[in-house]
Amino acid sequence: MSVLRFIARRDTGRQLLLLGTVVIAVGLKLAPIHLFRLIIDDVIPARDSHLLMSIGAILLALVVTRVVIDYWRDVLAEDVRQRFLAGFRND
Repeated sequence: MSVLRFIARRDTGRQLLLLGTVVIAVGLKLAPIHLFRLIIDDVIPARDSHLLMSIGAILLALVVTRVVIDYWRDVLAEDVRQRFLAGFRND
């Protein structure tokens, strides 16, 4: 039980931010599935090259955003880990 109290009192904001980045990263990984379905169902049958370019740009932006979010998630996770271990050693 003392470990749970220790986790709850230390760095709760950072842990919530880390959880938020994980949720956003999962959403960014699921978004291309919907976009590819849109390409297959709507763009290809209609031969709409303008919509295809727009969706391609969105996919590129999703990839870049996902890389940035993944980097900051890893940095934040390492910070939370280090703080947890340092606090655990001190207590």
